[in-house]
Amino acid sequence: MKISMIGDKTTPLHNRGFTLVEVLVALSIFSIVITIASDFFISFQRTQRATEALQGVSSSARQVMERIVAEVAEHQVDYASYPSATAPLPAQSLVLKDDEGNRIFFRQEDSEICPDAAGSPCAAMSLNGEEWSALTPRGVRVRALNFYISPSRDPFFFDTATNAYAADAQPIVTVVLDMEGDGIPGASQSRVTLQTAVESRVYKR
Repeated sequence: MKISMIGDKTTPLHNRGFTLVEVLVALSIFSIVITIASDFFISFQRTQRATEALQGVSSSARQVMERIVAEVAEHQVDYASYPSATAPLPAQSLVLKDDEGNRIFFRQEDSEICPDAAGSPCAAMSLNGEEWSALTPRGVRVRALNFYISPSRDPFFFDTATNAYAADAQPIVTVVLDMEGDGIPGASQSRVTLQTAVESRVYKR
């Protein structure tokens, strides 16, 4: 066994402590590892929050879209509610009616009916055109809600002047919904745009 001489004492080499340089090197390596691990953990948390926010907005958008689609399928487009009985392209609101003339309205609202400031504007629904209720939750706002109605005129209206129907096609409504999270961690990445077309099942000819 090798030994080293320190004064008049002998110390085995394998019992020597760390030198200052070795300690500093170890601390430097440890600091680098901790920094890398911290950055990775923070990045992972940020990504997870953004993913959760996106899932929340996507879920809200699907619920709104499903409600609109269900109502369009079971009702008629109320063309008489639009100027000159002609649906604009795009329409900012959707007006439907049942066989008894009861109307259902959908549109983007920016008022006190929205759940909170972060959730305004919101998607809203009304059964009479006066009392509105929000379809979207807190923290999620609607950037745009547009309706593309085809044909633009009522295909079930028979024009006696021309002795023909105003159009010759079953009404189809294409809904374009653009939503985003606001006030939610990762909101900058939580924007969702959905588009779907639905045909009314009501046939009046």
